[in-house]
Amino acid sequence: MNLSSVLPLLTACLLCAPGRAQITSDDCASAGMSMIGPGTHAWDNTNATTGAEGQTEGLCYAFGTFAIDFDVWAVYTATASGCAIVSACNSGGSLTDTKIAAYAGSACPAPGTAIACNDDNCGFFSEISFSITAGQSYLIQLGSFPGAMAGTALIDITEGPSPGPSDLMDLDDCAAAGADVVGPGSYRFSTLAATTGAQGQNEPNCYAFGLNGIDNDIWFTYTATQNACTVIETCNSNQPCLTFNDTKVAVYPAQGCPATGTSIACNDDACESRSVVVFPSVAGQSYLVQLGNFPGSGSGAGIVDISETPCPGASLSNQDDCAGAAVDTIGPGHYGWDNQGATTGTEGQTEANCYLFGTSGIQGDIWALYVVTADGSVTIESCGSAGNSNDDTKMAAYPAAPCGTIDGTSVACNDDTCGLLSQLVFNIQCGESYLLQLGSFPGSGDGTADLFLTEVGAPCSAGPIGFTPMQCDPGNPNSTGISATIRAEGFASAAAMDVTVIAEQVPPGEFGFFFGSRTIGFIANPGGSLGNICVLGNQGRYHMASQIGQGPTFTLQVGDINVPTNPLPGEMIQPGDTWYWQAWYRDIGPTNNFTNVVAVAFN
Repeated sequence: MNLSSVLPLLTACLLCAPGRAQITSDDCASAGMSMIGPGTHAWDNTNATTGAEGQTEGLCYAFGTFAIDFDVWAVYTATASGCAIVSACNSGGSLTDTKIAAYAGSACPAPGTAIACNDDNCGFFSEISFSITAGQSYLIQLGSFPGAMAGTALIDITEGPSPGPSDLMDLDDCAAAGADVVGPGSYRFSTLAATTGAQGQNEPNCYAFGLNGIDNDIWFTYTATQNACTVIETCNSNQPCLTFNDTKVAVYPAQGCPATGTSIACNDDACESRSVVVFPSVAGQSYLVQLGNFPGSGSGAGIVDISETPCPGASLSNQDDCAGAAVDTIGPGHYGWDNQGATTGTEGQTEANCYLFGTSGIQGDIWALYVVTADGSVTIESCGSAGNSNDDTKMAAYPAAPCGTIDGTSVACNDDTCGLLSQLVFNIQCGESYLLQLGSFPGSGDGTADLFLTEVGAPCSAGPIGFTPMQCDPGNPNSTGISATIRAEGFASAAAMDVTVIAEQVPPGEFGFFFGSRTIGFIANPGGSLGNICVLGNQGRYHMASQIGQGPTFTLQVGDINVPTNPLPGEMIQPGDTWYWQAWYRDIGPTNNFTNVVAVAFN
């Protein structure tokens, strides 16, 4: 039986099952007609109107509006103390864009009393969580995002334990911050008892949406354990029953309460309405951290995560043309990039994966080539960018191929995952490489951003390790009617230097040799050759008698065992290098030809 054909029937049965009354109360005053507890409940706002209550809640602000259209109401009574989760994520029925709020008590709510509200948590469906006390009642408001249609749906209500007390001391005075010293880790906190202090309220770094301030701020001291880039974030404050919806974070030198203008970093929104700051830190030095909420939004309880990561090792060269992506050949790491001045190319502008908010385009796109170094998965993101000028990124990934053939092949594309910044996650295998397209959402500003590339899985070991850049691929056909090829095997470690290059499909009996460098380019038919040379710059040529091979296949282990006949000072292979190899070979008669190119990224 085809399960996909049964699911709609199961959903319909659940929505209209005997004994399962639908939540349809159009007026909050009649919410008591729908008394609910933990479990799955059907609701229907098809005939509902939009009431006056619950339309101006600060917690409900999303995409320019506070409102909940076509709202219906129910009273939920908790059966245990702890945390309740009310979720439409598993909805069936006809609703496509929900919005949910909750209030303490069973009476119609006064303005500003919502204890939880959400628009989009799982796609366009909603999920809220809030602290509960056994036997207490809570008013639930269910509806559609303004402009979306009404219809039928399900909500699941589950009860669980509370997240626990604060790990921080939640100090309200910056002068006392030296009493609460932490290092890297994850810490629960609460600003529910905090006031808004005088310090840190006029920082230029903190300007967002017309305001510099940080309300209901608490203070603590962070001491770095290594020379690194420190990341302080509240993104995990969206866990169940953590009530902090709109954080703001600033960092200062730990020299007492900060003077105006001394902040090192500040952020309001990086992951939805929560915050991320990134700043260079020095082992043993201390930093003052101010943590609160955006002015006018509510205080709450949350989690602050502190981690130390290597600072960007290099900035990309910001290749504006897809064909130049191999110039920026990268692996796992942290990189800076800048698309100011970049044009919008023709490739990757019509991907179905990339369609969001009415467009598939990626503005001001630059390109890089990512070489896989593990079997598993990869996360490629601008999330965590701080202090940069590109605040609305968009990015895509494609299997490495000639630029003119990549349209429609993207394996991942993303606009907004963490606020207006982007994240790609996809599976990878050793031997693969991907073109990365980095840019901005159309109509937003271009500028600087960070690129974090993290692999999870088993490191690549002996076997095929090279990838083929677009240049010179395929090589020109030789006298046999086919193109000679090159590949690499071994282990891409600069310390082990266990790399063998292999030329294949060379005309039988014809001799050839390998050459390599860090530079790739293109010269057609050099010296009258039948082929094209793409490994340029300071070449190392392997053409001693013991290094010359003969078709149809010849090989060479490169590195310490076989060094080029013209070793070049400073050109030894180092960790982080990408080297390119190509083979020259004699063809029948006085002519010669070249293979395509293989590249190896060394770790």
